[in-house]
Formats: sequence, C-alpha cells, structure tokens
Amino acid sequence: MVAREILYQLSVDRAQARPTLGRISRAVFAGVGLGLANALALLVPFLVGMLLTAALFLVAIFLIASPLLAFVQDGPTTTYFLELPLLAGLFGLGLIVWTAAAKFASFFVRLMLDRLQHNVKLRTEDKA
Repeated sequence: MVAREILYQLSVDRAQARPTLGRISRAVFAGVGLGLANALALLVPFLVGMLLTAALFLVAIFLIASPLLAFVQDGPTTTYFLELPLLAGLFGLGLIVWTAAAKFASFFVRLMLDRLQHNVKLRTEDKA
C-alpha cells in the first residue's frame, strides 16, 4: 500500500510538472488504485470531463464539415447555393465550438490537477 501511495504522489508530481492527458490519466488511475473512495472522487469527474470534451470536439468537427457534407448530399444544385449562407454560419459556429472545446479542455486539465493535488494533501494529512 505504501508503494502505491508513493507511485501515486510521483505520478501527480509528474502531471503537475508537465500536464498532458497521458500523465493526468496515469495519475488518476494511480489514485483509483488506492481505494474505492478515491475511485469515486477521481474517476467519475475524470470520465465525465473526458466525455464532455470529446463530445464538444465531435460537434465542432461535424459543424465545420457541414458545408462539405451538404455538397456531397446535394451536389452543385440550386438548393446547395441557396443554403450556402447557412452553411457558412454553421462553419463559423463550428470554429467557435472548437475554440470553446479547447478552452474547456485546458480548464479541465487544471481542474483535474487541482483535484489530484488536493487528494494527495488529504492522503498525507491522514498519515500525520
């Protein structure tokens, strides 16, 4: 159990030093290995945040690709050219959603790092 706690603290320190998705995932799963309470406190917010981030990026990709998808569906017809201003708006909305997804991803990384650091502090306070 002591070795797991040391590995957990090491993975959190590494994630703090260079925050990447892989390092944060390793730190979360190292924390999950310490017990059921940590699994609920770390894994649930991590999974919800990851799903929300992925959903935002997927929506942005589909909005950005909507003019191309409409062209494939309709071809160069009058309907396509009449819908072109709407499609340009969807493309712009996709760019806005992409930017919001990137901002949310950086916010999520900071949130998970704070949550991991807080969990390390709680575990070290329990030992003292």
